[in-house]
Amino acid sequence: MNENSYFNPEDMRAQCDAAINNLEEDNRANGIIEEKIMEFITEHTLAGKAFEAAKQQMLDYVAVLHAMKLANEADIADFRYLKLMSIGSEIDGNFILSEKEGALSERKINGEKAEKYRKKAQKEQSMLIR
Repeated sequence: MNENSYFNPEDMRAQCDAAINNLEEDNRANGIIEEKIMEFITEHTLAGKAFEAAKQQMLDYVAVLHAMKLANEADIADFRYLKLMSIGSEIDGNFILSEKEGALSERKINGEKAEKYRKKAQKEQSMLIR
């Protein structure tokens, strides 16, 4: 891509709609996973130290699911904004390249946050195995 590149606004809006639908579906799926985890956590017939440790670990996964939902919601908002910006206008490479820089910076920050949660989940899992 260079400054003279061009994206068809209609195609861009269609791709945004597809991405929004995928993210919303991910959020629905994560909601189902959270429900099942909460059923496990609130099951009182499962008692003992091992079950209590597993339940605590599952609470950490619920926190990760919430973070994923928030990230998806932020992406959905961004895709909706991009759709609004592309209505009736051509978007040239100059604008896209500057926005891409910002998006890559955000992606790096979010990737670091995701890695932090992955490490925390791994640590909790290794503690459970002991």
